[in-house]
Amino acid sequence: MWKIRYRSIKITINCASIRDLTQWMKQLNIFKSAANRTVDDIKQQRISTYCFLLLLAGSVLCLLLFTSRKSQTITIIENNPSLTKYKQLQTLYPDTLTCPCANTTMPYKTFVTLSPIFHQVCSSDLISASWISLLSNSASADVISGTWISKAAQYFGLLSSICQQANLTAADNIHDFFARTFVTSYVLIETDFNIQVNATVKQLTESIVINFNLFNTMTRLFIQADQPIIVSPTSQVVLNYINTTAGNNNPQAIQFKFRFNTISASNSPICQCAVDPKCQGPITFAIEYITNIIGLPGSRPTYVASNYVAPGLINGCYTIDLLLLSTLQCFYTNSDCMNQLFYYINKTYPASTNNPNLYAHALIYNQSSTRFPPNTSVSSIVEEMMIEKWNTSLSFSDYYEACAPSYCTYTQIKQATSFTELLVTLVSTIGGLVIVLRLITFQFFKIVFGLLRTKTNQRQQVHRKLLDRFKMLLSELKTFLSIKVLNLNIFPARIFGSKIDRITVKHLSQWSTRLYLILLSIIFVILTLYTIIQPQTLTKSCSTPSLNFDKNLIDGYSDELDYPCSMISFPYDEYVQIQPIFHQICSSDLISNEWRLNITANLISNLSAYNQRDYRLFLSTNLQFLNGLCQLSMQTVHQSIQQSLSSLFITKQLLSEENFNLHINSMINEAKSNAPSTFVRLLSLLRATNHGNAVVSSYGTNYQYKASVYNTFSTTLYTQAMIYDNNCSCQLNSSCIIDASFIKTNSTQPITVKGLKMGCTPSESLLASTLECYYDQSCINLIETMAGYNTNITPIPLNITNSRFLMNTTVMNLINDLFIEKWSTVMNYSSYFNRCSPMICSNTYIQQLNTFYTLIYLLGLYGGLTIILKWISPKIVYFINKIYQRRKKTISSIEPISTIEGAAIEIMDADNINNTTAPSQSKNLFSISSNYWIIDLTVFILVTIGILISFIYVRQERKNHSASTGTICLMIFIIV
Repeated sequence: MWKIRYRSIKITINCASIRDLTQWMKQLNIFKSAANRTVDDIKQQRISTYCFLLLLAGSVLCLLLFTSRKSQTITIIENNPSLTKYKQLQTLYPDTLTCPCANTTMPYKTFVTLSPIFHQVCSSDLISASWISLLSNSASADVISGTWISKAAQYFGLLSSICQQANLTAADNIHDFFARTFVTSYVLIETDFNIQVNATVKQLTESIVINFNLFNTMTRLFIQADQPIIVSPTSQVVLNYINTTAGNNNPQAIQFKFRFNTISASNSPICQCAVDPKCQGPITFAIEYITNIIGLPGSRPTYVASNYVAPGLINGCYTIDLLLLSTLQCFYTNSDCMNQLFYYINKTYPASTNNPNLYAHALIYNQSSTRFPPNTSVSSIVEEMMIEKWNTSLSFSDYYEACAPSYCTYTQIKQATSFTELLVTLVSTIGGLVIVLRLITFQFFKIVFGLLRTKTNQRQQVHRKLLDRFKMLLSELKTFLSIKVLNLNIFPARIFGSKIDRITVKHLSQWSTRLYLILLSIIFVILTLYTIIQPQTLTKSCSTPSLNFDKNLIDGYSDELDYPCSMISFPYDEYVQIQPIFHQICSSDLISNEWRLNITANLISNLSAYNQRDYRLFLSTNLQFLNGLCQLSMQTVHQSIQQSLSSLFITKQLLSEENFNLHINSMINEAKSNAPSTFVRLLSLLRATNHGNAVVSSYGTNYQYKASVYNTFSTTLYTQAMIYDNNCSCQLNSSCIIDASFIKTNSTQPITVKGLKMGCTPSESLLASTLECYYDQSCINLIETMAGYNTNITPIPLNITNSRFLMNTTVMNLINDLFIEKWSTVMNYSSYFNRCSPMICSNTYIQQLNTFYTLIYLLGLYGGLTIILKWISPKIVYFINKIYQRRKKTISSIEPISTIEGAAIEIMDADNINNTTAPSQSKNLFSISSNYWIIDLTVFILVTIGILISFIYVRQERKNHSASTGTICLMIFIIV
């Protein structure tokens, strides 16, 4: 029973409390005025109160939302971080961790080890000096017959030279690479470090192999073009008499020519090496002496070819061809070739049986340790520079130690304000909000009710002129403001204590009010201007940006945007295509093998039969050399492009399209310049080497062999340099040339071929020639006629309109540009954007003015200034008054009359003030229930002026940037 009664009492109390609260809310009026107590006035005041409270609640809610959601980025510094600490920070803060390097440059050898592992033949006994020396003592019969054993010493000697060249090339390039510096401003993360350095090492190794092959291929091209004489017992010499009446003993009458190399292929005619660069055939391993055949007295012993067929050995025009066409299959343990070789060595050099250390050991094939099977051609191994693999090791710890970062910085995003800061912001801002909202709401509803209020008493109004009404309005405003300024007082009397009379208190309060307003206006204006002018660094974030949406933003604000790529490294060929367009001669039928073989088919097989100044002597080799230069140039360019495009483009940030194009163009220009420079340097090196070593061509166009005394059994030959136009000697200058011409039999007048040259060697002649003849159909017909070409199929001449080169451009000048007419480049920025795949983006920009932030800040600033100045202004005035009163008493003790007069004047001034205040009670257009409205109006005007000035000041700087949170809060504020 008691519980029921207690519950009913409790419910009754709660209902009463609710009724009291409801009644209090209905009667709530914060705009009370003793002068305005009518029903309409009270209704207006209460509606204004409700609206004020609603706006205040919405503003406070928006302020709380804005302030609570506001975040700030804090930068933390870690001094002298160890590698372990760095890895921990990298795991926790991968996107913001930065560690500036104390040493921004460091040699690669600090943290990279690089060494090649060569094919086992390069470290075997097969290329040792003792083994090669042993092989050089072959039997004379083998030498005469041209067996493989007779060439074995040259075979392994050349293989040893290639291994040494590969080893030296790798060592020199690695040494240069280790001396290069790795530049890094900040510590790279370990994955980026490995990717970047591995890409650099890969590009290095590829360039080493490419340049090595370029040199070897170009060397073989010069050998094929110039056909240097091989000094061997198998060389065939042709004896010619210049003047048969001179006699055999006349040195000027005897001239020798060497026949060109030939290869006897099985079941096919003899292959001319000067005409066909691919001549090859089987080679006899050795010969054997037949002991069971009795010969006549004085006759030579009988020798027959060995029946043993060595696996993988193929004969070629030169020793380099013999080596590259063959395989190393013969020299592995699973072959009996080595036993056969030892057998013939023992027969030739019996003393070697007593010293088995002279014998070379066979190669051992281990599939797990080599990538070259025994049946791999030597040319394929040489193309890889005899290298099985590259041993590469990277040390991130050594790199970090060399970088030696003295500190690291990383950022954390946290709430910008704590609960205490939020409370302080709210308290400081609410004062300004109350003042502004009181002024706005009261004046707004006063105007609204004034417009809606119906006047019961209709009377005829005298319509004055507009100018008169404006003058009267200004007069009333002037009177009103002067009275209010003189009598304005916002400080209560109790603030000065009870020991001072009422008149003095009123006087001090008025002066405190004036001081307060002056200080408030000055400080507020200064701080407002500072707040407006002071820029703010803002960051705007977005997720999964798209190219179409962000392209304009990227192009316009690339320096302020932060677009981290999800993939920082990817090859260039995924978004860049480079296609060189070569000179039309390189794709013309004029230098094709088919047309060359057809046009030279009716020439004399032994080219030495032609006059040394007859262009038919050079026709085949020049076409071969021109074709080879074209193919080698195209191969070099494509390899350079492939190397550049296969390299990794490493970037952490998404580049704008403009910067992307600049970077790609820079890479392309570098590739354009690197390829020709390397090619031309090697070409110049080979030309200088051949000339410096006085390599004699089988064509007999740079040197001739002559004999001072001719003997049937033995003759010593000496060389004599050829002389060309302008008394140019091939001994002094390899580029001596004359105009190419055809010489008919029994004709004294040669037929000149336009643009083509002849000279010391076929290679030098072609480099000095032009392609004018191949632009002229009649010139092409002349070549076909003189070569005996009788087929109706004729290649199409070159077209000058399709080339940027002139017809009289020399082949050497074409080589300087690698026969490239132009470069066709396609850059796909959208593919780059997709490969970069930025998952997030952030735009950091400087904003001069944020309307919502500035408004909140100024309101809080006004609230804080009001509290401080209301506290300090009366004290300053009271302190000054104390000093004044004390000084006044000191003076009054000396001049009492003046003191009395001063008191009278003071009393009189007080009376005047009282009289002056009297009119302030009269109602007019500007009357209001409280004296505080003038302060609110002043502050409102100042804030409005400050905001307008700020908008005008930053109108050009603002680029439609706004903080998303601030915009939401401002919208809430407007809606409320």
